[in-house]
Amino acid sequence: MNKESRKIEWNNDLSIDQGVIDADHKYLFDLVNDFISKGRQFKTAEEAYDLVHRLSEYSSIHFRREENLMEKANYPHTQAHKAEHSRLEDGLAEIQRLVISTQSEKLGFVSDMMGNLIHDWLVTHIRKCDLPMKPYIDEIHEESEDTPPIEDLTLL
Repeated sequence: MNKESRKIEWNNDLSIDQGVIDADHKYLFDLVNDFISKGRQFKTAEEAYDLVHRLSEYSSIHFRREENLMEKANYPHTQAHKAEHSRLEDGLAEIQRLVISTQSEKLGFVSDMMGNLIHDWLVTHIRKCDLPMKPYIDEIHEESEDTPPIEDLTLL
């Protein structure tokens, strides 16, 4: 499988909220694609680690944002989804440990393996875990459409 065939392409079938969650997912796609494209070009474990660390840190921020949205939407599977987020964060931490401990001559192989794993994780997680939230998020949007804008900023 070449790098281009592993590249994650965003499409509207993956859209959750047409807002911040989708923007987060697109940014995560960019990070994963960057990792995949640079995989065999990393000269040191530290270079690879930096990218995996950014992915891990942003994923954590995204997960908290997504969990807040689930709670606001009264999503019935919030606890199971949070558990999945914890599992994914543990997996990213393990990837970080593996990358930093890899010898430079094996870094290309490890980068390919990690790129595949992260790619599959992100796409699978969005399709199987995030998309079922969409109707609940859509309901929040529908309820807020009838809310008039605040015109008197002194109320804030």
